[in-house]
Amino acid sequence: MNLWHDLPLSKKFPAEFPVIIEISKGSNVKYELHKDTGLIAVDRILHSAMHYPLNYGFTPRTYCKDNDPIDVLLMGEYALMPGSFIQARAIGYIEMIDDGEEDHKLIAIPVSDPELAHIDDISKVSPHLIEKIKNFFATYKIMQKKDVVINNHYSREKALALLTTAADSYLKKFPNH
Repeated sequence: MNLWHDLPLSKKFPAEFPVIIEISKGSNVKYELHKDTGLIAVDRILHSAMHYPLNYGFTPRTYCKDNDPIDVLLMGEYALMPGSFIQARAIGYIEMIDDGEEDHKLIAIPVSDPELAHIDDISKVSPHLIEKIKNFFATYKIMQKKDVVINNHYSREKALALLTTAADSYLKKFPNH
């Protein structure tokens, strides 16, 4: 099974969508989708003494300007296992440019998490957590001498539009999937 191409989007898309976990919350190992096989592979060990602040993954059947599926940061208390998937709801996104390429990060919550059910927009997330996420992505590649620019963060509405565009781009790029 190719995790990018074979897992369908939710019938409730874009309100709900699957997220494939690549990196567990708290990990300093950068896993990434291996596009040829559709499996999760070790990309690198982070070069700094940092760890991912949230579970990190992607939504299948999406395609973005960086030639990858859309990236998703999944809020929640627990570290989820790489390769697992969970249904999520978008609450916003963070605008990011990674080494000159657009690489926005969708912020989502698990549909099944009762602790987070009340959060329906990024404006309801602790400003400290948003800054922590931005700080992680602004600094995690410094020792690799790569430029990362973090701009603003945007609402659920704009995140849903970004997600829909990524799904449409996937259909154009991969018409036979």
